Amino acid sequence: LRDGVLSEVGFEDWIERAFEGVEGALETELSKADATATAADGRGARGRRRIQIPDMFQLVRRTFLRSLLSLLVSPRMLLASDDDGDDGAGGSSLLLDDLMTFQDMVEDATAKAAVLPRWISLLMALRPTERRRMEVQRTLEGLLTPLLLASAGGGGGGGEGADDDDDCAGPWLGFFR
Repeated sequence: LRDGVLSEVGFEDWIERAFEGVEGALETELSKADATATAADGRGARGRRRIQIPDMFQLVRRTFLRSLLSLLVSPRMLLASDDDGDDGAGGSSLLLDDLMTFQDMVEDATAKAAVLPRWISLLMALRPTERRRMEVQRTLEGLLTPLLLASAGGGGGGGEGADDDDDCAGPWLGFFR
């Protein structure tokens, strides 16, 4: 799969697109943090507004998750996310929050299953994580289906042509077809 992706996209193009994706995702996350900053944050020494990031690890996780979804699947996947979760800065916070919560649940369930008796870990950790995985899977299916239909139909709706869809389709979306 990896060799197919790299040969299809072209390694140099891939690296360039990856850096652009991370840069764009970081700008989006910082814009979101700036939009929620209060006037009490003040201004820096040169009159620039300071953005306070309470959890740098969360910022890095969100940035890389956003950039990977955009690059490997499609930037439209984030834009097509639930309207009520729109963060106003180029994508849905809800999708990223759901995926990050699921990642945390998997990590927690794995740790518990390693030390607890099987019946307790199944009841308390593994089954709830499995249910959450099914919910996330349904959400992703709902977001991917219109993208797959648009890319297979040669037009993304909204008056955009097949060339625009191909430019926005990441290698994973191509493999999902």
